[in-house]
Amino acid sequence: MPFWAGARDEAFALDMLQVMGDRDAVIWRNHGLVVVADSIELAVDKTIGVEFNAQVLFIALQVGQPQGLRYGGDSRILTSDLGD
Repeated sequence: MPFWAGARDEAFALDMLQVMGDRDAVIWRNHGLVVVADSIELAVDKTIGVEFNAQVLFIALQVGQPQGLRYGGDSRILTSDLGD
């Protein structure tokens, strides 16, 4: 997700939610992970899930080019920008 300078207010938060769409988490390059959830416990669980999947992807990249899994017709593994 691109990061841009500007005010960090309610409008910024609403813009981020719009960018995220139906996703529960986004990783900001050079900033970190943002997770949305109904409770702290669920947010922690989702954070652990993202970390686990990042580790699996890292290992998969060591042995070749991972193939994206299809979920509702949308590939959820984006490998074109992983080398930066």
